[in-house]
Amino acid sequence: MKITASGIILILLFTSTLSSLHSSQSLGSESLTMVEKAVNFLVNNQFNRSLGLCREAPSVANTYWLVSDNLWAWEALKVANECGLSNAAEAAAAADMIKARLIELAVQYGLPRDAEGLPISYAHEAVLGNIALPPYRTGTNSVMYKDDYVLNTTMLNGTVMSDWAQYADLLLYVRFHITGKEMIRTRLATTVTLRKCGMRPA
Repeated sequence: MKITASGIILILLFTSTLSSLHSSQSLGSESLTMVEKAVNFLVNNQFNRSLGLCREAPSVANTYWLVSDNLWAWEALKVANECGLSNAAEAAAAADMIKARLIELAVQYGLPRDAEGLPISYAHEAVLGNIALPPYRTGTNSVMYKDDYVLNTTMLNGTVMSDWAQYADLLLYVRFHITGKEMIRTRLATTVTLRKCGMRPA
């Protein structure tokens, strides 16, 4: 799994939940600072404004993935904006550009799309709250453009996987249906609000 949005989305959505495990530590802005640094990493280091997309990784500057990197980057930045972080305005601007570009490219290359027109893989969109339940299929990585930069996406549209439950990422997508993305989002927003008021989240 690549280190761009694949990891950042989990930081943004789960930071407050994980912080409750360290309730014995003194209250500070450590977790919030980590989230803001994650947002800054996406916006200032990974985001290419001329393409409207986030790069695969700092060491792979000319490769871009629609799914999962940019689909998840859009969601991560959108959540950051909704939670009112200090860099919310930058997050919102980048999120809007990424979403518009994702929709445009999904149409251009005839990719499977959700109700909003965003590209899907039949798995990764579970993080956004979309239905993507098992059994899952083997993945196919598609190169849609390769010249001055490389544009990829992935789709789980191969043969049915009998052993899908042995893969941690696929189990995570199922877990999102059990716990509910909105519960996680609400927990993060509540924690950010409490910390701004100088209180410790429960």
